Amino acid sequence: MILNYIIKVIYYLLRGYSYIIFASIILTWLPSLYQYKIPRLVRKVADWYMWPFRGFLVIGILDFTPMIGIVLYETIVGLFSAFM
Repeated sequence: MILNYIIKVIYYLLRGYSYIIFASIILTWLPSLYQYKIPRLVRKVADWYMWPFRGFLVIGILDFTPMIGIVLYETIVGLFSAFM
């Protein structure tokens, strides 16, 4: 019973963090917004996970490597949802 509750809490925390990651990726398309505090905070929170995935698959000015990070992250979240 308590283990199920802990798994649900972890799942919802991970799901919330995935929204922060997506927001960070969208904010990279609008670099002028980084002059404001909230976009800087979103990027700072998301960068500790997304940093290792940056710069491997760059075509022109587009960096497609965050997609690798998202797929890996969603796989981890999916594992937690399998236990719910």
